[in-house]
Amino acid sequence: MNKSKINIELTLGLINNIGQTNALTFVKNIMNKFKNDIGHFIEQTEIEILKLNQSITKKIIAYKYDNAYLELEIITNNHTKSVHVQNFSLRF
Repeated sequence: MNKSKINIELTLGLINNIGQTNALTFVKNIMNKFKNDIGHFIEQTEIEILKLNQSITKKIIAYKYDNAYLELEIITNNHTKSVHVQNFSLRF
């Protein structure tokens, strides 16, 4: 498995995608490119939800695959409905 290639693809993809499409859908689409390495998508789990103020929410969401686990730190603006990935961690 090429963890560094997946990390680079996610990082560059998220930088280039800022504000263009839904960040969570975008991440899933990138991860699908590596289906041979990470296996099939199993589930999405919300690990933590923290309301920072009336309009901003921080969530930690995990995507579980057969051979990988991706944790995403998401910042959501409830007024504009924008979603941004602040950080991610990929484990095999």
